[in-house]
Amino acid sequence: MGGVGAGRRHRGDLGALLFRGTPLGLRGAGNALSAGWQRITVVILFVSMLLGGLALFYRTAVEHRAGLRRRVWPGAIVALSLWAGVSWIFGRYVEGIAHYAIYYGSLATVAVALLWLYLTSLALVVGAEVNAQLEGARDLPPPPDADAAEG
Repeated sequence: MGGVGAGRRHRGDLGALLFRGTPLGLRGAGNALSAGWQRITVVILFVSMLLGGLALFYRTAVEHRAGLRRRVWPGAIVALSLWAGVSWIFGRYVEGIAHYAIYYGSLATVAVALLWLYLTSLALVVGAEVNAQLEGARDLPPPPDADAAEG
């Protein structure tokens, strides 16, 4: 009666339980569709979590006067887009062009990581600046009428 795994109904992991179905109820389309759906779901969840984290950071990191509703989503989207772009471009640069090991020897990894962190922090600052500029543009007084300026 028993043996190894005798009480198990399925041999799966959490991923198999979470991603059993496919979009629009397309069953039996094969493992390729299921694997593609899993990747899309993971990417969407990852991007959503990053955007939420950046928005939370932009909302709580800077002190503002009470009652001011702050804009955080435009800067979070810009920062995430810049971060992804800079990371991709920097990765291609390090793979193909840069020869950091020649200059830095065994510390090349540290130098590359510090440069990437610097570029990533610039992306965060640019996102914060986008939010600040949008808040400043919202708080500007309306322009004076042209009739009042002539008279």
